[in-house]
Amino acid sequence: MLKKLEDIIKNNDVIIYFDMDGTCVRYSAGEKSAIKSNKPNFYLEKEPVKTVLKIMKKLNRKKNVEIGIISNCHYAEQKRDKLTWLHRNAPFIKDENIHIIELSKLTYTKEEKPYLKAKMIEKLKENDNRRPILIEDDLDIILATFNYLGNDVAFHVSNILK
Repeated sequence: MLKKLEDIIKNNDVIIYFDMDGTCVRYSAGEKSAIKSNKPNFYLEKEPVKTVLKIMKKLNRKKNVEIGIISNCHYAEQKRDKLTWLHRNAPFIKDENIHIIELSKLTYTKEEKPYLKAKMIEKLKENDNRRPILIEDDLDIILATFNYLGNDVAFHVSNILK
């Protein structure tokens, strides 16, 4: 794990939010049309990234760390399927730490979309004094989170892999 990330975890009470698609759930670029067309049970069939899930479980056992999820989806059915997937594959994550942003319920521009997770983290911080960390695979979202919340909040998923 990246030393800077290790130091943050070692020296703070933290909640580490993981993205789903491409981070703890396998995702390929060719699947975008299935997502946009709301293919039934699409997320229920997705394979977990076992290495990332093992790291999530290990981190969750630390007394000063909790694991959460911040993920996007387009439709209510996808949100339901993502929740089912998480209950099946990551039952150690508390329901109150799972936040799935349903894009069809929001109004945003193309330029604002990468900031949605950062704004969710900001909102969650209002009632939580733990230091938030986002583990993400999308560089636009990571950069937007840096710009919105400052450095050392968002890290690429490769930073947790050895």
